[in-house]
Amino acid sequence: MSRRIGLTLAVAAALALAGCGKKPRSVDSPDVERAQPFPQTYPNPNLDPKPGQPSSGLKFP
Repeated sequence: MSRRIGLTLAVAAALALAGCGKKPRSVDSPDVERAQPFPQTYPNPNLDPKPGQPSSGLKFP
């Protein structure tokens, strides 16, 4: 009997959590002109410091 009660409580908790969250009424389509092409290289070699140049990041002692 306790197994049935536990299963019922688990299903009730799952259903209660499934109804949580805010759902938008409408979703805008993505902007095609601003979409980033994938796949892209990481890290971006254009933003990496060249050899012999100081980096723009933090300096550790």
